[in-house]
Amino acid sequence: MIAASRCRSRPFRYVRSWIVTVGAALLLAAQLSWADAPPCKGTPDPKVAEGAGGLIDPSIWQVCSMLPVRFGADMPNAVAFLLRSRLPQAESGGGTPLFGVDLIIVSEGKQVYRFTDLADKAKFFIDDDLRIQNLTANGTNAVLFHSGEVGVSDQWSSMHVVLLPAGEAIAKDAAVNDFGNSWRHRARWIAIRGAPAVLVAKPVEPAGADDPHACHTCPKFYQYFVYRWSARRAAFVVARVAQSDSAIDAETDPFSADKERIQELTSKVAESHARK
Repeated sequence: MIAASRCRSRPFRYVRSWIVTVGAALLLAAQLSWADAPPCKGTPDPKVAEGAGGLIDPSIWQVCSMLPVRFGADMPNAVAFLLRSRLPQAESGGGTPLFGVDLIIVSEGKQVYRFTDLADKAKFFIDDDLRIQNLTANGTNAVLFHSGEVGVSDQWSSMHVVLLPAGEAIAKDAAVNDFGNSWRHRARWIAIRGAPAVLVAKPVEPAGADDPHACHTCPKFYQYFVYRWSARRAAFVVARVAQSDSAIDAETDPFSADKERIQELTSKVAESHARK
């Protein structure tokens, strides 16, 4: 909340900030079609869908995407179903409908993962992207999908990485909290010498409300993190961190603005990996 005294002393700054914030949010919503029902174009193979048995209530959920997934020799024939609720379950901060999202993974007729059993936030449908990502050379596969929240001036889209831990019968989401996208926070999958990694651009938050970078739309410095999958720890770990040399404004993608810095960062990760 902005203190009243600060608003009175610098009204133009906050009015301008509010206009830019709302304008950017409306543009973002229009680009991602969140003002309407998110896309769900899936037409599942009836024979494959039968494997889900009674786990999917067709009166509540629509199957948007489905993929076979091999979780190693212990679970070679699993199927992942990405679902969207048929009716809105809430409203965004701007009053647009939000549809529920669920991911169900089934193996031999048994449920081995269900997103809605665990989700407590960022639990709405964002898109119908469903992919398999191989995390290691020995075939550690993960199911990737998104869920999110939509506010008034910003949104959050979580990147989920669902895999089967060695020796277990229930899959889990191995993504860390930084795996997601908002207006200022960015994350994406990249490849470093053929190995998958997640690159995160995280704005450096100000020390206090009087910091010149405190406002939502002001230029900010960024920290860049490269996460890699560690088979030994069975988790994503930070391989290296770097920081931008200058502040980046709200309308600029930090990945585009800091290409050289990011290239230097990923090159150091590759060199470090080659020495091991």
